[in-house]
Amino acid sequence: MTKQLSLSVLAAGLVVLTAGALRPALAQEGSAQAMADQAFERFDSNGSGDLDDGEFKQMVNAAMRQRGEDNLSGLSADEAFQKFDLNQDGIVDKSEMVFFMETMQSI
Repeated sequence: MTKQLSLSVLAAGLVVLTAGALRPALAQEGSAQAMADQAFERFDSNGSGDLDDGEFKQMVNAAMRQRGEDNLSGLSADEAFQKFDLNQDGIVDKSEMVFFMETMQSI
């Protein structure tokens, strides 16, 4: 899997992943893995170890509510899901989430 990000993907990731819903783990642990762990613990409601589109949308909605916003700067939750799902297998696994979080930390 090629892991290259466009600016629109980075923008979507920044909006979702730096939102208050997930920021506590990053501030506390200082690692992308800790932040991904918190996201999956909170939003992987079926315990599959992956976020399906519904679980991902719950995460996005929670993040946007905490920010007092109702959209992702022009991206829908479906579009954000497609951007995060790097290998396009219909789920966001923890390695994809960690990749985004590490990318956000390096900016």
